[in-house]
Amino acid sequence: MPLTPVRVMRVLPKALHHDGENDYVAGPDYIADWTHVETQLTVEVLLRVWKYGSMVACFHGVNGEWQVRAWGGNIYFWIKWTDGTTSAVTAVQNYELGTWYHIAFTWRKGTYLKAYLYGKLVGSASVPDLHPWSYEPPLTIGAWRGGSGYFTKADFALVRVYTCELAESKIEHNFYHLNDPVRDGLVLWLHWDSIDIDAGVWYDKSGYGNDGAIYGATLVDVIKKPVRILSPPSRIISPPLR
Repeated sequence: MPLTPVRVMRVLPKALHHDGENDYVAGPDYIADWTHVETQLTVEVLLRVWKYGSMVACFHGVNGEWQVRAWGGNIYFWIKWTDGTTSAVTAVQNYELGTWYHIAFTWRKGTYLKAYLYGKLVGSASVPDLHPWSYEPPLTIGAWRGGSGYFTKADFALVRVYTCELAESKIEHNFYHLNDPVRDGLVLWLHWDSIDIDAGVWYDKSGYGNDGAIYGATLVDVIKKPVRILSPPSRIISPPLR
């Protein structure tokens, strides 16, 4: 009988815990070196969620409005366009509380949104030939629009943003090499080893100084040994292991 393929996620010593009450991370109003964002984008997050119906990450400002949501039992990517319409693509259906998910989303103007789970493509959606709608508040992690509501009870180990569309092979590389990601187009890299609770800063490792200010969130120990995860079949989401 053939063995089920597995993936091994590297050890995550720490994460930033949000209590779901009023914790969030506020990023810069304008992400430095935000070139080519008008046509392509990649967002990557490693997290585990502890409640349903919350905002994972909310990105606003002159770079446009786009969100990663844990809502209605799903974790998905959402963009609002300049004409007021919206598009979305789902990475995780019926997510389990307390389970670690490595998710990524890409956008290419006028073509599609794509969703990835543990480095594999699991969904796509066509999009209009429009730009994201702009809004004033800065990048916000763990809440909505500058910490104004929809607070997430979750642990965040990693948040990365690219100004290009990463191919599936590169997203898979990032999954297997959490400490050594693809560098081309990387403009935001918030990593578990760059959290400074005493200073109240989640330092950006991309080299562009896009640091996040920590409001209320705390540093926690998360995993003591590697996590084995069943490989999902193409475009089918299988329940990950805790």
